[in-house]
Formats: sequence, structure tokens, C-alpha cells
Amino acid sequence: MEKDGKILIVQEKNHPNRPGPALVLTQPSGHMEDNEDIFDALTREVLEETGYTVEPEAFLGIYTKRWPDKTAIRFSFVCRLTDIPPTKVEDKYVTDVLWMTREEIQARKSEFRVGATENTFRDYFTGKRFPLDMVQYINTDRRQEESGEKG
Repeated sequence: MEKDGKILIVQEKNHPNRPGPALVLTQPSGHMEDNEDIFDALTREVLEETGYTVEPEAFLGIYTKRWPDKTAIRFSFVCRLTDIPPTKVEDKYVTDVLWMTREEIQARKSEFRVGATENTFRDYFTGKRFPLDMVQYINTDRRQEESGEKG
């Protein structure tokens, strides 16, 4: 999310078993809940971590990171704000919500969370964008489709 030449980022507590400083900078991110599509997860996670409501405008990319115990896959989007002022931040790991310029972000590169943070910023700042329809939610439960339920 960008507003007035500044990017919305979060400062959060680093996982104790991960490399890097105790507090790290990253884009809002999270996990999908059961029966949640990726766009609902996107808006929920951004709201929980920043207090802002957003709407996706473009798909930025898919980023993978191999950890000793798992592999993480991040789907990143370019979004626009749909409300100001924000609501209360609900994520207990987020310590601050910041609006930073590109220069401020680059100056604090040593504070990035290990993983996709650096690559995501690089792709965003170089203008990489893909259509949103590259990401589609497919309901695989025909019984729900036939009954009209959302799956």
C-alpha cells in the first residue's frame, strides 16, 4: 500500500529461532484460515496487522523460502487503501505500523525479516505487476457448488 509517496510496512517481533534482529520490518502478511480464499485472507491479515482496510489492485509475485522445518510460500499483492483512519491493530506480534519512503526502507534493509521481504520490495519498486486474475479461487467440493454454499 502506498500513500503520499510512502509505503505501509509493519515492525514485528522476530521468531526466536530465526536469524536477524529482535524486531524486524516486513510487509503485512500471514496465513490462510480453513475455507478462506486468498483475497479474504489478504484483507483480513492486513486489517489485523495494520488496522487498514485494503483492496488488491495487482498481483506482485510468489516467493518461496525453505526453512529447516518447513517451506513458506508467499503470495504478494499491490493494494490500495479503502479507509483512513485505521482501526486498532489486533496482531500481538506487531509492535508498530509505519509509513516509510523508498529511501527510508532501503536505509533500514538490515532490519528486514529474513525471507521474501527484500525481494518483494525490489519487485514493487521496479514496477512489477501482474493481473489479479492470475490468482483464482477454485471450489473443489461439488456438493457445495450444487447447493450454492460458499466453499
